[in-house]
Amino acid sequence: MFGVAAVFALIMGLPGMTQDNTMSFFITSAGPGDGANLGGLEGADGHCTMLAEAAGSSGKTWRAYLSTDGSAGTNARDRIGSGPWFNAAGVQIASSGDELHYSNAALTKETQLNENGEITNGRGDDPNRHDIL
Repeated sequence: MFGVAAVFALIMGLPGMTQDNTMSFFITSAGPGDGANLGGLEGADGHCTMLAEAAGSSGKTWRAYLSTDGSAGTNARDRIGSGPWFNAAGVQIASSGDELHYSNAALTKETQLNENGEITNGRGDDPNRHDIL
């Protein structure tokens, strides 16, 4: 989907863990190189994991924020855990799934960073690297 829309990557929340403000949310800086063919959820998750680990974030279970349809459909919201989520700069994006999905999330151009902590060009930028914002 890169080129049309970047992929959000988030880690699954693990119950009972203490809060950790290391990166758990990013917009991918690059697609896997085959247009919108991400290799299904498994391929997209693997791509997110590869980018996160290359940026120094390891030991986490990364999930692309993607859904599937059909009889075995999967909702993106159900794949990402319960939060909280932090960007690469340690800024909290949202404390819960409800906050992430509604207007009180801290989702701005300045906070939706890629895995390297860089702002991703969006609408009004040249070139526009995604259409999420």
